[in-house]
Amino acid sequence: MSFFSKLPKRAPLFATALLGAGLGGIAISYKPIPTKKEPGWVKILSHGSLVQVSGNVWQVTGEIFPWVPFSKYLFYWDRNMTVFRPSFAPLSSSSSSSSSPLSSSSPPPLPFKIDQDSIILHNPVAMEEEEMKKLESIGTPAVLIIPKVSYFHTRDAMFYKARYPNLVVVCPSEIIDFVNSDVPVDHLAEDVFPHLGIKWYAPPLKTRHTELVLEIALEEPSSCNESPKTDGLPPSSALLFCEFMVSKMRASPLVSWIASLYGVDTNLPYPQRSTLFDSVASKGTDQTMQEWTEANSSNWENVKVLLFTHGCPLVYKRNSVLEKEKEKEKERIASALVMEPRGEGEGEERGKGRRR
Repeated sequence: MSFFSKLPKRAPLFATALLGAGLGGIAISYKPIPTKKEPGWVKILSHGSLVQVSGNVWQVTGEIFPWVPFSKYLFYWDRNMTVFRPSFAPLSSSSSSSSSPLSSSSPPPLPFKIDQDSIILHNPVAMEEEEMKKLESIGTPAVLIIPKVSYFHTRDAMFYKARYPNLVVVCPSEIIDFVNSDVPVDHLAEDVFPHLGIKWYAPPLKTRHTELVLEIALEEPSSCNESPKTDGLPPSSALLFCEFMVSKMRASPLVSWIASLYGVDTNLPYPQRSTLFDSVASKGTDQTMQEWTEANSSNWENVKVLLFTHGCPLVYKRNSVLEKEKEKEKERIASALVMEPRGEGEGEERGKGRRR
């Protein structure tokens, strides 16, 4: 059993055609027409409050929908901005070899200042002033990560850049040409991540929607009922996904139905791999992804939390029963994991308190 134990099948052709027709308006009105001319102004969409996931990790959930008629009611879904304090030490001594960097050369010196008060923003979501003040009480936004090529991921970037002129915008090297057309990118993510203690993994995707899976250090256990590590082992960590993996989320019935055609049930609180936008690097989709997962399983033994751009965060713990079952079936996976939502009613609580 692994993160990707249940791999979805490809959606039928008619579903792809239906999705293309439904999203046609997005291509026509890719960028909304602003009603104000102030730099960085965007319409702030409905969102909740910043929720602390761990000692150094927070998330805020907001809505997103295409700029087409009635889409606010028919075609909306949740998106998350993850906020975290960086670690200035590598997660492990093997970080350079196991992180699958897109560049094999050593990262250049960090060309900007970062300190203990700095925080990192992943997938920007514009917030009302009350939540912005709460964000600033956590720390000073220093780095903004654009995780993927999409209007939904770049829409609010300039909101933060205008508010924090020294904010450094980074994105994966594979998509910099696409992101630069919407948001000026300051540095490659692969050059910056090593200085922040962030490991990254490159799933075998082959589209312009290519993304990196990030591993970030946690300052303290989240809800695994474990005491802090004192044995010198690597610290607990979290995996942060964009659209490669999703979890339980709030979405319109239409979006939920379309997602189901691509192997995703928006009501299930466990990780699911979405085939909505991405394809893998070979025809053997399931086999390729399973091999990639198995190859990285040994790197994820200290992972305690899964974070998603779409879906509620999950906390898991090792289960000895599943370990024995895995051995009997002779699976080639290093560890068996049981996924649990972070607290009862987490998905519902994150949907409350939205501002309209």
